[in-house]
Amino acid sequence: MLGDGPMVGGLWDGLDSYRTIPNCDQFKARIEKREEDRMIQFLIGLNDAYNTVRSNILMMSPLPNVRQADSLVIQEETQRHMTS
Repeated sequence: MLGDGPMVGGLWDGLDSYRTIPNCDQFKARIEKREEDRMIQFLIGLNDAYNTVRSNILMMSPLPNVRQADSLVIQEETQRHMTS
């Protein structure tokens, strides 16, 4: 069993040197990137009947979050059901 001797301690120090603690701006950028990735996954998952609303969402600046995009898709779906 490995203890926390000099060899293991050195490994931890080496690993810590590669893991920097993000500052607030970096953390915010990571969160924004994750939200953008989730939005893209959501839009890819829509079937082709929603191409128009997908395009409209992609043209928004900044991109809405997934909850807001889902609301836009639901509005589109509701309008389709009301006109058919």
